[in-house]
Amino acid sequence: MRLREVSRSELVEQYILENIVAARNPGDRIPSEAALSKEIGVAVPTVNKILASLTDRGILFRKKGLGTYVAEQSPKGKVVRVITQSAKKYIPGSTVNWFNYQYVLEGFSRTAREYGIITETFFFDHYRPVSKETLDELLSPGAEGYLYHPVLESDWTWAEELGKAGKIVLARSYKPSPLCHTVCSSLKDPYMELLSYLKKQGRRHLLFFHEPVHATGYAEEHWKDFHDAAADAGLEFAPEYHKECGLLEKDGYTAMKEVLQSGLPVDAVIGGTDSRTFGIMHALQEAGKKIPEDIAVIGADDLPQCTDQLPPLATITYPMYEIGAELCRIFVQALKENNRRIINSEIKRKFIWRESAGTEDFTPGT
Repeated sequence: MRLREVSRSELVEQYILENIVAARNPGDRIPSEAALSKEIGVAVPTVNKILASLTDRGILFRKKGLGTYVAEQSPKGKVVRVITQSAKKYIPGSTVNWFNYQYVLEGFSRTAREYGIITETFFFDHYRPVSKETLDELLSPGAEGYLYHPVLESDWTWAEELGKAGKIVLARSYKPSPLCHTVCSSLKDPYMELLSYLKKQGRRHLLFFHEPVHATGYAEEHWKDFHDAAADAGLEFAPEYHKECGLLEKDGYTAMKEVLQSGLPVDAVIGGTDSRTFGIMHALQEAGKKIPEDIAVIGADDLPQCTDQLPPLATITYPMYEIGAELCRIFVQALKENNRRIINSEIKRKFIWRESAGTEDFTPGT
C-alpha cells in the first residue's frame, strides 16, 4: 500500500466537515460561503464547489435565498460496527495483516470521521455457526451498519442474517455479492500486463506461488484471475510451475530453496504476495542468482517495504485505503436510499514496474 497525497481542496472539505458540519445538528444552518471563505482563507468559488459536492452527497441541503443546512438525513451520528476476529486468529510476525483491514479500516475510519459517522470495533469470530445466540451477540440496536471481511463461502451467511435484521452490511470482498454491499478488486488486468511484459522479454519458465486454491475465497479468485490472464496472453503453465505456499516471508524463502534444489528451470517468479516474495528474493540471492538478469521477481500488495529491496520489488497494487473509503461512501449512499438496493463496487489494481521485473522498458496498458 502506498501513502495517498491529500489535495488542498480535500483539506478544506475536511475542515468544513469536522469543524462546521460536525458542530451542528441536522437542520441547522451553516455560515455563508463568504463567511466560510474568510474563516478558512480560501476563495469563495472553492467553498461553493465543496458545498455543492457535500450537497450532492446528501450531507447538506440548500434553501433558495435562505442558505445551506445540515441535511436531516445526515449520516452524522450513525454507528457502523466493525467486526474483527479475535487476536488468536492473527498470524504472528506476518506483514500481511488480514484485517489488512488495518489499511481498509484506516480508509473507512477517516472517511467516516468526515461524515460524522461513529465506528466501533467488535471482536467476533464469524467462522462460528449462525444461531440465535451468536446472532444476538452480534446485533446491536444502536448500529445501523456492519463492516466485515468474508474469507470463506460460509462467511456470507452472516451478511444474509444481518441483512434480514435490517442492517446495512458492508464487505471488503473477493467477489461481488447479492447479499450485501461490497468493494472488491480483480487481479486479471494487472496480471495480463505483467505476463505480456515478461513474454516480451522472452521469459517462458514462469513460476507462480499461491495459497492452496480452495483455502479461501481470495485464493480461489486469485488463481482464476491468474489463469484467465495467462490464457489471454497465450501462456500455458505445467503443474510443476504452480507452487502452493504460505503467506509469510519464511514460507517464500523455504519454498524457493526447494525449487532451486529441484533443478526446475525458472526465469521469472510471481510471488503472489509481497511478504512471501521478500523471502523468495532472499533465497535467490543466497543461491547467487541475479535479479532480474537471471530471474525476474514480482510480488503483489505494494507494501512500503517493496522499495527497500535490492533491487526494488515490482508488484501489483492493493488499494486497501481506497477500498475502505469507498465502503464508507457506499454506507452513506445506502442510508440516503434507505438501503433499497445492493451496491457492488470494484477498484482497479495496477502492475507497478520496478527493477526486479526486468530491464526492458515498460509502458502501462501494453
